Amino acid sequence: MNRLGPGILAGVDGAKWRQHLKTNGLSVQAGIRFRLRYRAILMHSLLSASYRKREEREFSAEIERTEVQDPIFVLGHWRSGTTHLHNLLSVDPQLAFPTTYETVFPYTFLLTEQKRSRLLSWMMPSTRPMDNVRQSLQAPNEDEFALNTMTFLSPYMSWVFPRGADRYDKYLTLREIPEPEIDAWRNALIFFLRKLTYHYQRPIILKSPTHTARIKLLLELFPNCQFVHIHRDPYIVFQSTLHTNSKLIELTSLQDAGSADLTGRVLRNFRAMYDSFFEDAPLARGSRFHEVRYEDLDRNPLLEMRKLYDALSLQGFDNIKPALEAYIGSLSNYEKNRFAPMCESQRASIKSAWRREFDVWKYPV
Repeated sequence: MNRLGPGILAGVDGAKWRQHLKTNGLSVQAGIRFRLRYRAILMHSLLSASYRKREEREFSAEIERTEVQDPIFVLGHWRSGTTHLHNLLSVDPQLAFPTTYETVFPYTFLLTEQKRSRLLSWMMPSTRPMDNVRQSLQAPNEDEFALNTMTFLSPYMSWVFPRGADRYDKYLTLREIPEPEIDAWRNALIFFLRKLTYHYQRPIILKSPTHTARIKLLLELFPNCQFVHIHRDPYIVFQSTLHTNSKLIELTSLQDAGSADLTGRVLRNFRAMYDSFFEDAPLARGSRFHEVRYEDLDRNPLLEMRKLYDALSLQGFDNIKPALEAYIGSLSNYEKNRFAPMCESQRASIKSAWRREFDVWKYPV
């Protein structure tokens, strides 16, 4: 992610973006990096506008007729191993996934991905800003970025406007927002999945931590979808999520974070996510839901992936085993983030706020 580039909003509709700023009274802070980033967003939106009109003319009828095949949703809090699990599933040629390019440019990827992804690849560092995971415009990525670009109804907008985080955090669970906003969110997700299904003609694997809090809503849209949930030591999740939020605010924001309480937000959003998750998870039973412990997946990925395929009744594990082994082998030199030990008061806050998760998943407090 280029420090002075458009961040996560490269593919926005320019008119909708300006209206969002006006309606919500949002302003870009004075300062060269904020102004340059804002101009980069507008420049990219202008470049995309003509492509979007052409794509709508050429593909809208086919997209409208496309039926979404039952998706698989990878669930889990940020920094729980969702990307690793998504990448492992994405090895299977029976399944498809949204690429980074497609999540950044949801309006125009059918027309532009093949050509523009090569032109834009120089803007993207080889690893993600918050860790050493390799990234590219062709790699699997989160559909939440596409939904954020199309609707702004996402907690990811808090990285752009960190001082207004409370405005966007309510979109994590989507439980207490007006019906017109729910409709806009539903329409955006279905539109994006229809485009992906038309493009790939296969079931789509979707990975966005935000969906962990939306199981009931997703089942209403896709009654036969499946879920894989991954969890990890909450202490590690906390430190890594705090680090990730700081990095992404630095790289995408249009205003200084000021006195934003990042620690409090991580604690609150985890709580809100898993309050929703534990209420809704019983709705997905049997071969519709499987749970993975990150530490087990890290220790023996082939065994855990075989268990996953058996649990979800997915076919062809033996056929993809060589590709899985090759991908796992490519990670041999990967170095995980290291963080300084937390002070006892911080550990106490996490234990108090997330005690249920320590107990349910049997992590030592």
